[in-house]
Amino acid sequence: MKVVLDDVMLKRQNFSLVARGEFLEGIHLITGAVGSGKSTLALAIAGNFPTEHGRISRVGLGSMMISIQFP
Repeated sequence: MKVVLDDVMLKRQNFSLVARGEFLEGIHLITGAVGSGKSTLALAIAGNFPTEHGRISRVGLGSMMISIQFP
C-alpha cells in the first residue's frame, strides 16, 4: 500500500503548495509552521481537496481516514 504525490499543486486563494513524495503503509504526521499548508495537504491526500496540477495515486488502499487535531 502506498500514496504517491506526483508534482501535486494545491491552491487556496493566494496560497499555493507544491508536493511530491511517497508514503508507504503506516501512520504519518504532517508538521510545520502555522499557515504552511499541513491541513490542505492532508485533505488532498485523503481525497477531500482538489488538486490544481499533478496527480495523487493511491495504490492498494481500500479506504482512507484523516484525523486533524485543532487547538
